[in-house]
Amino acid sequence: MRMLKYKAPVKHIEYCSTLPLGTFVSQFEAGVNMQAWIGKALFAIGVIHTLFGIIVMHETLSILVGEGLFNTVNGQPGREAVFWFLFTGFLLLIVGALINWIEQHHATLPTFLRWSFLALTLLGIIVIPISGVWLIIPCVVGIFVRASKPEEQQSTFPSGYE
Repeated sequence: MRMLKYKAPVKHIEYCSTLPLGTFVSQFEAGVNMQAWIGKALFAIGVIHTLFGIIVMHETLSILVGEGLFNTVNGQPGREAVFWFLFTGFLLLIVGALINWIEQHHATLPTFLRWSFLALTLLGIIVIPISGVWLIIPCVVGIFVRASKPEEQQSTFPSGYE
């Protein structure tokens, strides 16, 4: 059986083992950032948001699907609400996955992204105070706290993205 010599890429983990090719390497051994929670939390909020929208607004959603989706929303507030509710859920899924990827690579989120996320969260709270936007606050706080601790980050994006 062919063997692979493997050494974890993270500096603070001094672990070396001999693994057969094809063996699953645990996240800890692979050096994955176990502190990464912000992206996962946003992804979970996106899942909850999307499922809630599908369950609560299933009648209107069924009508939209039944009509073929193309140009079925314009000017009808109930249909617009379904669209924007699901659209927001899908965006949270994408942003959550992106932030999780950034966290896994021990990188700092670009400054514009941190401030944009804060501004959008505050706007959501002001415009719709009785909503799930409050669930995003811990993530925004986490983004700023993580950015204030440069010792936890190993890499940053090119300066043009700041």
